[in-house]
Amino acid sequence: MRKKSLILSAFVISVLLAGACAVLVSDEENSAALPRSISILPASGDVGTTVTVTGSGFNAEEVITILFADAVVATDPSVVETDGSGAFTATFVVPSNSPGTYVVRAYVYMDTADADFVIEQYITISPASGPVGKTVTVKGYGFAVSSPVTVTFDGVSVIAGINTDGSGAFTATFEVPSQPLGNYAIVATVAGKSGSAVFTIAEDSGGGGSNIALIAGAAAAAVAVLLLAVYFVFVKKP
Repeated sequence: MRKKSLILSAFVISVLLAGACAVLVSDEENSAALPRSISILPASGDVGTTVTVTGSGFNAEEVITILFADAVVATDPSVVETDGSGAFTATFVVPSNSPGTYVVRAYVYMDTADADFVIEQYITISPASGPVGKTVTVKGYGFAVSSPVTVTFDGVSVIAGINTDGSGAFTATFEVPSQPLGNYAIVATVAGKSGSAVFTIAEDSGGGGSNIALIAGAAAAAVAVLLLAVYFVFVKKP
């Protein structure tokens, strides 16, 4: 049996034309190019999470395309290009998908490098702001199936007595309780797992101000009529 060994070696780059060059490691029987790879941070989260992708082992000055679940995603920077050593760093925002494991891929020509990202359970709320008494719809995804759901607003239960469906999803509504203006956490918990969102209590801008202005205008007109009547009766006598 042939013994395997590790050999450390150095080499001198001869005169070549400018451009990217691949380094090939080989012996009498085997050869391998230096591997392309990416890492992602974080490797799990919910929809809307910003993920940093770091790549190495690519050719120098190549434009990289980032895909999530086989779909191209917008990145920062908008054009991702490797540096002189074949490395790059970019970020993207996890697009809307159901909870599960998805492939993040760095692609250039026929070369790819992959990593897995896990979308965890999460909730969405609509609307995300409004006055006290506003009806808010909460939707949850990726939770334990057919399990009780508890939703709290600033730590106080506002939804209970419902269960997730067979896919671990739920939809429910509640009215915003009386609280001062500001931001408040909405937390849904199912079987010990939670998803959260932020609701902002704001002043009502749905026409209340216009009604007040109309009332004030009518009151001012009434006062003007009254003053005019007083003038004609008591001041400008015939």
